[in-house]
Amino acid sequence: MTQKKSVVLSLLVFFAVPRQEQRPYYTYKLLTIPFFHENETIELTRIPRYWAINQVDNTTIEWHHPEESGCDLRLMTSCRDTPPIRTISKDTCLDEIIAKFPLSRCQTTSIPAAKYFLRQLRDNFWITSSPKSLHCVKTPRSDYLSGMQQTWNMNEEIILPSVSLVNVTQITQLRVLASL
Repeated sequence: MTQKKSVVLSLLVFFAVPRQEQRPYYTYKLLTIPFFHENETIELTRIPRYWAINQVDNTTIEWHHPEESGCDLRLMTSCRDTPPIRTISKDTCLDEIIAKFPLSRCQTTSIPAAKYFLRQLRDNFWITSSPKSLHCVKTPRSDYLSGMQQTWNMNEEIILPSVSLVNVTQITQLRVLASL
């Protein structure tokens, strides 16, 4: 009589899935624009291109070169390698900017002088920077007007402060007349 031995092999596999609390971070794209300070045109340097903040626990994430860590920050933040999460430091340039303190920790570079600087923020929003206020005229674009509308004076005078955010729609244009 032969005995049959049966061997039962039980394999138990455990997967450890970390339970992470979702932290809400608000992510901002940071742009620098030259500005005028003590008769010199300067621009901030060594500022991260993207900056995220969790206002609940005051932690931040910075991306200086997001493409190097495989990040796509356009619609939803996703990265192959997440930069370190840090507590907001009281001794950084960004902290001075946020707290509206004098900029003593920020690094700057000198820029050749110009009457004004203009940088597109997104879509129809522009940032201007100039040593003095700018006298401008906001006019409808002629390709959007009929002949009858062009005969009416539809210009709007605007005085922009030395640093300003301007909304210029597709049907308007902004012309700088002079520095005040």
